[in-house]
Amino acid sequence: MGTIRVFDIDDIQANCDTRVFIETGTLHGDGVDYALQHNFDKIYSIEIDDELYVQACVKYAQNETVSILNGSSSEVLPELITTIDDNILFWLDAHFPGADAGKASYRECCEKLDYDVNLPLEAELGAIANRREKYNDVVVIDDLWLWEEGQYGAGDMDVHCKNHGHDITRDYVVGDKLLGPMIQPFDDTHYHKRVYEHQGYLVLLPNKK
Repeated sequence: MGTIRVFDIDDIQANCDTRVFIETGTLHGDGVDYALQHNFDKIYSIEIDDELYVQACVKYAQNETVSILNGSSSEVLPELITTIDDNILFWLDAHFPGADAGKASYRECCEKLDYDVNLPLEAELGAIANRREKYNDVVVIDDLWLWEEGQYGAGDMDVHCKNHGHDITRDYVVGDKLLGPMIQPFDDTHYHKRVYEHQGYLVLLPNKK
């Protein structure tokens, strides 16, 4: 589990003029809290877990800048972004719903793996890619170690999971899913930056138009 706080949002906004923040995977609201420290016109967060969604709605009920949406980001995100005519900063952190909240084990999340629900990154990026020619969107993807081997600050995913009693491996989780085809549509419009802190991040930064 990473954090958007690794990134300097002021710098991103200065360079890309991102006026809207969209997060997938609300959990307890840390991403929204960090976004509220910056000058966004609107902040959206998508949460699939009903209980966490209700908690977030209560937490931000008095803040008109924040909208909490309930459902799978693979379904909610594509519809949401068609309504937004502005540059967006995306924080993609929706995977293993319930596990980080201690409501399910990672193994349980993977036993009947539905990528649109448990690992919706492919659907999320597919929707965002449709905007890439018109907007200077920035995409930050959490948990790069799910998709690529590397020297991460948190170590190796398989070793980490074994040491913490999580009966899963990277190959078991992602199978034959590859990150490369998911980000290939952005090759001509975005610079790909890998950050190896924590469990790793992939940042898609727009080229200068």
